[in-house]
Amino acid sequence: MITEHHKIRECDYDLYPLVEVFRKGDLVDFSLGLFKFGVPKTYVQEVKDNFPNASFHKNIAKRVGKWFLKHPLNPAPMMKW
Repeated sequence: MITEHHKIRECDYDLYPLVEVFRKGDLVDFSLGLFKFGVPKTYVQEVKDNFPNASFHKNIAKRVGKWFLKHPLNPAPMMKW
Protein backbone atom coordinates (compact mmCIF):
# COMPACT_ATOMS: atom_id res chain seq x y z
CA MET A 1 0.00 0.00 0.00
CA ILE A 2 2.81 2.40 0.86
CA THR A 3 4.67 1.94 -2.41
CA GLU A 4 1.56 2.29 -4.58
CA HIS A 5 -0.40 5.15 -3.03
CA HIS A 6 1.13 7.79 -5.34
CA LYS A 7 0.06 6.01 -8.53
CA ILE A 8 -1.76 8.17 -11.05
CA ARG A 9 -3.80 5.32 -12.49
CA GLU A 10 -6.16 3.01 -10.64
CA CYS A 11 -4.63 0.11 -8.70
CA ASP A 12 -6.35 -3.17 -9.46
CA TYR A 13 -5.06 -5.59 -6.82
CA ASP A 14 -7.71 -8.16 -5.93
CA LEU A 15 -5.65 -9.40 -2.98
CA TYR A 16 -5.14 -5.88 -1.60
CA PRO A 17 -8.32 -3.78 -2.08
CA LEU A 18 -7.22 -1.19 0.49
CA VAL A 19 -4.43 -0.03 -1.83
CA GLU A 20 -6.98 1.67 -4.08
CA VAL A 21 -8.91 3.14 -1.14
CA PHE A 22 -5.70 4.58 0.30
CA ARG A 23 -4.61 5.90 -3.11
CA LYS A 24 -7.92 7.71 -3.59
CA GLY A 25 -7.85 9.12 -0.06
CA ASP A 26 -4.33 10.41 -0.57
CA LEU A 27 -5.34 12.09 -3.83
CA VAL A 28 -8.36 13.74 -2.18
CA ASP A 29 -6.02 15.09 0.51
CA PHE A 30 -3.24 16.12 -1.86
CA SER A 31 -5.62 17.86 -4.29
CA LEU A 32 -7.36 19.71 -1.42
CA GLY A 33 -10.62 18.12 -2.51
CA LEU A 34 -10.33 18.81 -6.24
CA PHE A 35 -10.63 15.04 -6.73
CA LYS A 36 -13.34 13.62 -4.49
CA PHE A 37 -14.21 10.12 -5.76
CA GLY A 38 -17.77 10.53 -4.53
CA VAL A 39 -16.88 11.97 -1.13
CA PRO A 40 -19.28 14.86 -0.40
CA LYS A 41 -17.74 18.32 -0.65
CA THR A 42 -19.08 19.14 2.82
CA TYR A 43 -17.21 16.18 4.31
CA VAL A 44 -13.95 17.16 2.59
CA GLN A 45 -14.37 20.67 4.01
CA GLU A 46 -15.12 19.29 7.48
CA VAL A 47 -11.92 17.24 7.43
CA LYS A 48 -9.90 20.25 6.24
CA ASP A 49 -11.38 22.36 9.04
CA ASN A 50 -10.57 19.76 11.70
CA PHE A 51 -7.10 18.77 10.52
CA PRO A 52 -4.94 21.78 9.58
CA ASN A 53 -2.34 20.98 6.95
CA ALA A 54 0.45 22.87 8.76
CA SER A 55 1.97 24.14 5.48
CA PHE A 56 2.12 20.61 4.03
CA HIS A 57 0.87 21.68 0.58
CA LYS A 58 3.10 24.77 0.57
CA ASN A 59 6.16 22.61 1.30
CA ILE A 60 5.20 20.05 -1.33
CA ALA A 61 4.78 22.85 -3.91
CA LYS A 62 8.27 24.17 -3.11
CA ARG A 63 9.86 20.73 -3.42
CA VAL A 64 8.04 19.91 -6.64
CA GLY A 65 9.02 23.30 -8.06
CA LYS A 66 12.69 22.71 -7.26
CA TRP A 67 12.52 19.22 -8.75
CA PHE A 68 10.88 20.51 -11.92
CA LEU A 69 13.55 23.19 -12.43
CA LYS A 70 16.28 20.54 -12.26
CA HIS A 71 14.38 17.77 -14.09
CA PRO A 72 11.77 19.38 -16.36
CA LEU A 73 11.13 16.23 -18.40
CA ASN A 74 10.97 13.77 -15.50
CA PRO A 75 8.12 13.53 -13.00
CA ALA A 76 8.93 13.59 -9.31
CA PRO A 77 10.41 10.22 -8.28
CA MET A 78 7.52 9.27 -6.01
CA MET A 79 4.98 9.52 -8.83
CA LYS A 80 4.04 6.30 -10.59
CA TRP A 81 1.84 5.55 -13.58
